[in-house]
Amino acid sequence: MIKSQKGVTLIELLAAITIMAFVIGLITTLIYQSNLGYKTITSREFVQERSRMFTEHLVNEIRSKPYVISQPASSENEPVLLALDDQAADEHIRYLYDAAARTISVEKRKGANTSVFRLTDQIANAANEKIVTVSGAKIDVHLKFRLSNTKMQEYKTTVYIPSWK
Repeated sequence: MIKSQKGVTLIELLAAITIMAFVIGLITTLIYQSNLGYKTITSREFVQERSRMFTEHLVNEIRSKPYVISQPASSENEPVLLALDDQAADEHIRYLYDAAARTISVEKRKGANTSVFRLTDQIANAANEKIVTVSGAKIDVHLKFRLSNTKMQEYKTTVYIPSWK
C-alpha cells in the first residue's frame, strides 16, 4: 500500500529546501564578491586614469619649453599649486587646486587669451596639504582620491625637470 502512494515525504521536502537554500546562498555570495571585486578594480582604474592625466599634462608642459617653474604660496584666494612661466612669450600655465570642489584645474594664458579647464576631480587632499612640491630639479606629486565614504587611494610620483642648456 505504501508503494502506491504518490508525492514526497516531509523529510524529502525539507532536504530539497535546504539544498536549494544552500545553492542560492552560494550563488548570491559569488555574485556579491564579483561585484565587490569589480568596484575595487574600477575605482583603482579611476585613480590611475585621473593621476595619469594630471602627470602627463604636467610632464608634457614642462618638457615642451624651458619654463620658469615656481611654487607660489597657495591661499584660498589664489590656490596655485604650480606655476610655469615663460616671460619671453608672455604666457604662463597655472595648476589650481579648489579644495571645496575637490578639483585640479589648469589655467593657460597666451598673450591676452586665457583658458581654464578642469584636469581631474575627486581629490581628497586637505586644503593645507602639499599636493605638488618643487625641490631642485624635481617635482613631487602626491594626490589622494576619495573612492567612497571610507576608502581613499593615494598616488605619488616624481617628475624630473629637464636641464635646458
